[in-house]
Amino acid sequence: MRLILVRHCQTDRNQQRRMQGHSPIELNAAGRKEAEALALALREEKIEAIYSSPLRRSMETTQAINHFHQLAVESEDGLKEFDIGDLDGLTIEEMKSQYSSFWQEWTSGEPGSAKCPHGESLGEAQQRAWGTIQEIKRRHCQQAAIAVTHYFVIVSVICKALSIDLSHTRRFRALKTGAISILDFRDEGTTLTLFNDTCHLPRET
Repeated sequence: MRLILVRHCQTDRNQQRRMQGHSPIELNAAGRKEAEALALALREEKIEAIYSSPLRRSMETTQAINHFHQLAVESEDGLKEFDIGDLDGLTIEEMKSQYSSFWQEWTSGEPGSAKCPHGESLGEAQQRAWGTIQEIKRRHCQQAAIAVTHYFVIVSVICKALSIDLSHTRRFRALKTGAISILDFRDEGTTLTLFNDTCHLPRET
């Protein structure tokens, strides 16, 4: 099975470098341009299904992609972004100042087990996302599908698929909005055949 993982396109919070978690944030003008370019890049892909996080920024990205495929979009709660709880809307500097103990645990300990205040841990997010990916694999074992989701979901799913500990997530290059990554699941093993591809995006973004 080929799984095309797409990070949602740009929002104002991405531009402001603010965390957005489960907030119902829409794409901004640059994000809508990204979505158009992304849709064109995926236009010729032979896919059997499109799955999306139900969060607004993902659904808007998915709708742009589906313009050329006209498939029934499957909304999956398991593809929602990492629930960051009280950190939602903060910048990194604000988080460091207001939640220093969490920041210490996140950067010095095991990021997979550091639980966000009134949110979840990255390990918990990975577990629910991976359950959804397994179900998608079961449904489309010999086919290709697109999953439009979020930064931490994509990185954690890639880690799980390649048997990489979540402590190594910091070694991944920053995954851009509108980026495409591809996992190929085969009997002999799983291969990451594309990661963070943004060649299709407008230069100004």
